[in-house]
Amino acid sequence: MRRQASVDAGVRRPIEPARQSSPSGPIVLIGNPPWLSYRFMTPPMQVAFKNLSAERGLWAGSKVATHQDLSAFFVARAIELYLKPGGRFGYVMPEAVLSRLAYAGFRSGDWMSTTAHVRVEFETPWSLGRLKPPVFRVPSCVVLGNVSQFARVMPTDAAEWRGKRPEPNASWERALETINERSASIGVASDRISSPYHASFTQGATIAPRMLLVVEDAPTVGILGTSGGRRRVTSRRDPQEKKPWKFLPALTGAIEGEFLRPLHLGKTILPFRSIEPQLAVIPWDGRKLLSGDDPNLARYPGLEGWWREAEGIWNEYRSSERLSLIG
Repeated sequence: MRRQASVDAGVRRPIEPARQSSPSGPIVLIGNPPWLSYRFMTPPMQVAFKNLSAERGLWAGSKVATHQDLSAFFVARAIELYLKPGGRFGYVMPEAVLSRLAYAGFRSGDWMSTTAHVRVEFETPWSLGRLKPPVFRVPSCVVLGNVSQFARVMPTDAAEWRGKRPEPNASWERALETINERSASIGVASDRISSPYHASFTQGATIAPRMLLVVEDAPTVGILGTSGGRRRVTSRRDPQEKKPWKFLPALTGAIEGEFLRPLHLGKTILPFRSIEPQLAVIPWDGRKLLSGDDPNLARYPGLEGWWREAEGIWNEYRSSERLSLIG
């Protein structure tokens, strides 16, 4: 069998062929699978992806569902379809594969479905996160191995490549002039509770886009000011706002005070203390969240005016129709 090579953005390193199981040798799969995140899949694709991944032990659960992507399932399925015992593989993948909880099932090397039971022996992976400039926008790695009778969990030691990459498509000899390899230990994530404060904190609601929901006090209008029980507010703008929200005009209105709640963000939490929280519009009436189609919303004219305008803006500029503003 001819010597095989994996190629990734100009970095080339030969993969030694496995012992031949036939005159033509074992099949070798080399590639760069799609890195499509779960949160960007269409709803039907999410259902299919979750079911097929769970069947093979690749689904890590709701805690890290949005962090999972298609790459692990793609590689497992390709190996299942195209490799026999002795067949080898090498795939460029997100570096999170080496350590994050979302890929724990993949790192086991033992994947069973209704049609096949695949076991692979993982070899020492390559870590490419310290190459400059980065190979991809997302830190990457290369996973290597072969189909075997017994599964071997992915090693927690990696060949870490570091240094400044030369020009694109440089030869392997040229690349070795500016990059080098060393052994590095991978810290694999665990879902074990490690902080004594863990039970005191939970993941709150997703307050986004913030220009529709995070507010600050606005100047009073007119001699009589704002009617009793209401507070005049306007969108709180932030230099870190993303398109298209950063280019939209601020909302302004007088909202019933019970729907203005303190909001803590990462920027309001300091070591051993917090600073003054920001202010958010939360349409919670004490029993449920009020959406635009809820008849109870009309009981609160200030909130109703703000929320209907906010929903209109959200529906016009959102990237997909999967979520409503209240969702």
